[in-house]
Amino acid sequence: VYDLKTFERVGSFPYAGEGWGLTHDAEHLIMSDGSNTLQRLDPDTYQVTERVSVFDRRAPLPWINELEYVNGQLWANIFGQDRIARIDPLSGDVLSWLDFAGRFAPHRKLSPSAVMNGIAFDANSGRIFVTGKLWPKMYELKQEPLKEPTK
Repeated sequence: VYDLKTFERVGSFPYAGEGWGLTHDAEHLIMSDGSNTLQRLDPDTYQVTERVSVFDRRAPLPWINELEYVNGQLWANIFGQDRIARIDPLSGDVLSWLDFAGRFAPHRKLSPSAVMNGIAFDANSGRIFVTGKLWPKMYELKQEPLKEPTK
């Protein structure tokens, strides 16, 4: 645990398993461990208060990695893939996918470890960024406005 202003270490806490990703909503820390299960932790005690299983249709969604809480949804990068699942944080259902297949291929040439592994959301501006391990760049995602259907 680090102080937000000084980045000085102010504490630590144990947990079982592996910590792959960490984000928060208004009430909890939310942690991934590489499986299809997300854990909600009390931000004061760091105790697990709930577990949510993530499913894409009826199949468990393994390899959940980096997490970010974006406008009421959990965004999760899937380890080794160039896609992000948009997840309902209460039910664990995958709502939709952001597929970046082939968009970041040049980074793979740097190293086999150069996988997509970073999502950041600036709630003040609404800007969303993605990056990866060993990537020399960070990318801003832009959403196209929805078009009205033609009559």
